[in-house]
Amino acid sequence: MKTVLYNSQTGKTFGKIYENGYTVDGKPQPVDPPIYELEYIQTPAPVITSDQVSSSVWVADLNIKTYTLTWTVRDKTDEEKTAEVNAEASMKETTLNATEVNSALRLTVDTLPEEDQINYVSTYPAWKVGIAVVVNEKYQYKDILYKVVQSHTTQLDWPPDLVPALFVRVAAPEEIPVWVQPTGAHDAYNIGDKVHFPTINDPVYESVINANVWSPTAYPAGWKLV
Repeated sequence: MKTVLYNSQTGKTFGKIYENGYTVDGKPQPVDPPIYELEYIQTPAPVITSDQVSSSVWVADLNIKTYTLTWTVRDKTDEEKTAEVNAEASMKETTLNATEVNSALRLTVDTLPEEDQINYVSTYPAWKVGIAVVVNEKYQYKDILYKVVQSHTTQLDWPPDLVPALFVRVAAPEEIPVWVQPTGAHDAYNIGDKVHFPTINDPVYESVINANVWSPTAYPAGWKLV
């Protein structure tokens, strides 16, 4: 507990007590009756229901020299309840669940041709280590979209850009990739497929056979220079 000074004429209380006065706006004032020193009593807030509201006021009792925080409880009005319901509804309308929004976007994006899906890479889950992936699922990795070609559990040393046996990059039709050694029928080149070889800065070759797993230098008859 602590004590406060109370002016019965103005109904004001003052904080720090000086040896010969009190303060107003932080400045010492002379003691002049009717000023009382009262016991300052802090009371806990009452427990209320969601349909109630509480308020408090400080009440001075000059007979027993106390200054007590006094609480009152009342039922909320219909206007107050309506305002709360509407405020909560407005908040719900403006608060978006990122997971739900992304899932909804994916439902639309998944219906697009693959060459258009690459424009919405951020809607796909990111590739992580230690997750089970299934054939035809798509994941983003370094802002590039990849499709699973072999079900597996991801490992640190098997990132999508280094394991063509597990992932294939989803690319736009006009984007010509660099030749990558196929690992099987699932990623072999077919008639009309074009690649840069051996680097992105080198010429473009077009496969003239299906199931082409050879490079333009390993089997020149399987390719033509574009």
